[in-house]
Amino acid sequence: MRGAVRHAICRPMAAWVARGRLSMAGLVRMSGRVLKAAALALVLLLPLASIGAQARPNTRAMTCDQAARLVARAGGIVLDTSATTFDRYVSDLRFCMPQQALRPAFEPTRDNPQCFIGYTCYDPAKGDWRWGWGW
Repeated sequence: MRGAVRHAICRPMAAWVARGRLSMAGLVRMSGRVLKAAALALVLLLPLASIGAQARPNTRAMTCDQAARLVARAGGIVLDTSATTFDRYVSDLRFCMPQQALRPAFEPTRDNPQCFIGYTCYDPAKGDWRWGWGW
């Protein structure tokens, strides 16, 4: 497929150059304009890429009470717990998938290294007490 596209573009250009309709200098000028236009488009569109990215709240910047209230108010929220880790925390089972279970979440906050902020959802394994499998 690539070869067909290349031939569809390059053959007519080569024919135009051979017939004198397009000089090599004209071709170079045209490619320079295309590069400038592409660079300008990149510079103009690059800031739009960061619009969708939002900073997550960091538990280490909050008190224990603030973090717990944030999870309770949101129901389900993604929080940073350090510079490199994050997780989704929920207030109750309604914010998990139907087949998931709850696990208590204790995360570091500004005033408490082991603050209970809510729960995380997880996929239970065979033998998990939540599902009544005792084997």
